[in-house]
Amino acid sequence: ATVCMPKAAHCPTCPINTECKAYTLLKRKAISAIPNIIPPVAEKCQPKVQTVAVCVTRCVGRSGAGAAEPSFLLLKRPAEGLLAGLWEFPAVQMTPLTDGDETRGSPAAPDHESNRRALGSLLNSLGLGPTSTAKARMPYAGVYLHKFSHIHMTLHAYSICLETALGTQGLKAETEDPEARPRKWVTESELQDAAVATQMRNVFTLVQPKTGRIGVSTLKN
Repeated sequence: ATVCMPKAAHCPTCPINTECKAYTLLKRKAISAIPNIIPPVAEKCQPKVQTVAVCVTRCVGRSGAGAAEPSFLLLKRPAEGLLAGLWEFPAVQMTPLTDGDETRGSPAAPDHESNRRALGSLLNSLGLGPTSTAKARMPYAGVYLHKFSHIHMTLHAYSICLETALGTQGLKAETEDPEARPRKWVTESELQDAAVATQMRNVFTLVQPKTGRIGVSTLKN
């Protein structure tokens, strides 16, 4: 690091200059300078492409049950890895389709049937009862493209409304499975202060009737 520097290589004092091909070429006058030759520029890795189906899950009390405002389900991400420890809406990583180019901002068309089936299975595993995968019960809100430095993530946003007699009071906040991810129900105002990942906040905006829109939004993290 102090000898073979990109713009000021100290070749004569380098202890391994006899093994250096670039220095040999310089001595033979085959090249005029070394800095343009070494160190080699590392090839830039292409970002990974991920496709994620997300369901903004809302719970309301039946008419007259006294529910002040709807609550939204959040699940906590694992303690390690991407976005460790942050909260998110129920989401499932899907197999990317091949008719789009997420690296250029052109997401593939969603497989709604597979996405709804996977999300329905996730909700059932959380003990939320049978959930219909029909379009009327889990409408599609749009797609959001989020760019990390090493991952281009396409999020397909859906929503579902669960109606119970007592709102979230009729649902268990936790599961008895010790390996299950922590979860909680929050109001929209509580959601604003929660440790929620940026792309999930944008998915939430996408599904809102007043502010959401069907289209592509891009944010580079």
